Amino acid sequence: MTILVEQGGRKKKFQMHRGLLCHYSEYFNTLLNGGFGESGRNFHKLTEVEIDTFQVFFYWLNTGVISDGGGQDLQKVEIIKVYVFADCYLVQELKNKILEALFLSDVKTWAVSSFINPLIYDQTPEGSPLRKLHVDLTLETEDFKDWREHLEHYPKEYLADLFDACRERKVVPGSAFGLDNGGTEGWIKEKMAHFCERYHDHTKPEARGSVGNV
Repeated sequence: MTILVEQGGRKKKFQMHRGLLCHYSEYFNTLLNGGFGESGRNFHKLTEVEIDTFQVFFYWLNTGVISDGGGQDLQKVEIIKVYVFADCYLVQELKNKILEALFLSDVKTWAVSSFINPLIYDQTPEGSPLRKLHVDLTLETEDFKDWREHLEHYPKEYLADLFDACRERKVVPGSAFGLDNGGTEGWIKEKMAHFCERYHDHTKPEARGSVGNV
């Protein structure tokens, strides 16, 4: 089938395998097979998704690889946008894979960027696995030395989650306690060993009642 993505004056058509699309996305499965007006059609237009974001979904759907297909690493903002897309369109497996991509991106650059805090907390609900991962990585690796210089990067909900995590673990921001046991290599191995149980969501998503209006 054809998915037309139109956003910000740009348009791009994606030729999709209908079976793959419906298998991985509960949103599209319900939209195309669940009795809505779009049911049975082989064309659908999206106007609330960026083309570059959908390109990552398209490439992952066909290859299983988190990439836009251009050979460049995704930037953190792009990774978050893909997570928000996967959450909105109920692509559970992609949500889990994109969390791993964010972790690997942070490890590669060895920097948990505070500038993405507002984006994460504006685009995700309370209790989101993305929020949990981001707070954990920040708490375990950052020294918060210059945080007062960038107060606009620290929304209230983020600070509340950070304080809750500190209380639960009996640590203070800036202690970087995650690196105390085994150094960076030991920390990475420990995170990878327990990543699925801590951050993945394997519950079956339920299609939203307003599925035709996303």
